[in-house]
Amino acid sequence: FQTTYVLDMLGWGLSSRPKFTLKDDSVTTAEDFFVESLESFRKEHSYSKMILAGHSIGGLLAAAYCERHPQHVDRLILISP
Repeated sequence: FQTTYVLDMLGWGLSSRPKFTLKDDSVTTAEDFFVESLESFRKEHSYSKMILAGHSIGGLLAAAYCERHPQHVDRLILISP
């Protein structure tokens, strides 16, 4: 691997605590927020494809990202999803 990033999803772990302004409290809206934050990260770093690994809820969000943006995922590794 040339570069490896280990990300905490926004608001979790040691990541920043942005103000969440979601249109409602549905699961779909929350999933959209986190999936699109990962897509923003990918665009910011100009990656055409990524290898994603996710553990627990991170695995669920990595799988959701793959469903929405399959053209940007080279491999998906699920660890205790």
